[in-house]
Amino acid sequence: MNSNYGHPDEIDLKEAEDFGKRMVETSRRIAAGETDLIPPAPDFALTHQLLVLTEFYRYGGNPHGYMKYDSEKCIYPKCSLCMDNCLMNYIDLSASPPVFGSKKTECDMWMGCTFCEMICPTGAISCDWEEFSKKFRSIIPNFGYNPLAKAAEEAIASGRLRMLVPKEEVRPDRPHFKVHEKRPRFRIPKDK
Repeated sequence: MNSNYGHPDEIDLKEAEDFGKRMVETSRRIAAGETDLIPPAPDFALTHQLLVLTEFYRYGGNPHGYMKYDSEKCIYPKCSLCMDNCLMNYIDLSASPPVFGSKKTECDMWMGCTFCEMICPTGAISCDWEEFSKKFRSIIPNFGYNPLAKAAEEAIASGRLRMLVPKEEVRPDRPHFKVHEKRPRFRIPKDK
């Protein structure tokens, strides 16, 4: 694989470092009283990304599909990563029966975080990614254009997005992501 297809590359690392330095300096200045450095809240804008999320919500789904919990694969109380890290407090495995998700048996949190699925070491929390891909492809025609492609074009034109994959390789029949089966998909770093 060509090295300029990967994240992060040298440009990404430099941008992240510069951003971090600016944030530290700005934070220090704000803490010292320069509150005029805090920008005003932006005006509401109906972006292409928001249109996609709204459409998923209207159709009763979550952009990442329904998250399922399988108690047979769960090793609670030995592991409580999902409970400890759920941003919505939707998971309580100590309850009887266990509570998982906004529907108590499955998660349809429409913002689609899927963090619990990514950090689960046993696969007790899963998602039907193939079904998600089909659902996503079926919703895009409702717009009459591809709102994510439009948003990407605008981001590229403004310099907020760099293409690391040739544009002709980005097609609906080729997923923009790949879900690997190895568990966990994401490891939370241990405190030092």
